[in-house]
Amino acid sequence: MEEYHPGEPFAENLLPPAPAPDLANAAWRDYGNRAGGFRLVEALAGAGHRPAVLLNTDAYATAPGLIAAARAAGAEFVGHGTANSRSLAAMSDAEERACLAEVSAAIAREEGAPPGGWSSPWLAQREGTVANLARAGYRYLLDLRLDDQPAWLRSGAARLLAIPY
Repeated sequence: MEEYHPGEPFAENLLPPAPAPDLANAAWRDYGNRAGGFRLVEALAGAGHRPAVLLNTDAYATAPGLIAAARAAGAEFVGHGTANSRSLAAMSDAEERACLAEVSAAIAREEGAPPGGWSSPWLAQREGTVANLARAGYRYLLDLRLDDQPAWLRSGAARLLAIPY
């Protein structure tokens, strides 16, 4: 579940960007949280599967119904930043650590436990991201396509499981 904020530097556009307000691209980005996500949760439940939700935690405020539907379906919530319009690659080390802590705290507060997994907005990291994730209590990372099976990453003493998705 991704959330984008107008005016922030990172946005995913289906169509070439238009002058503000870019309603066509904004509507495309919002479709999943407004309609498509509910259909996916229902389809997975109908097939006997629990969803794994890559969650921008700002969606707690903007898509509470979809989050409730995913929760009711037994979803695992994976940390995915606060909003997809904010990239870890654009943050300082201190900002990244604060972001990871904020996301963990929000998911723990809402779901009763912190997330075990992480997927970076835009799949973008910094040099210290793996170590920061491990220090923040994350156990696995979905960003890397380094193998067709899980592989351990090491950054100093930190260890994190890379799981391709």
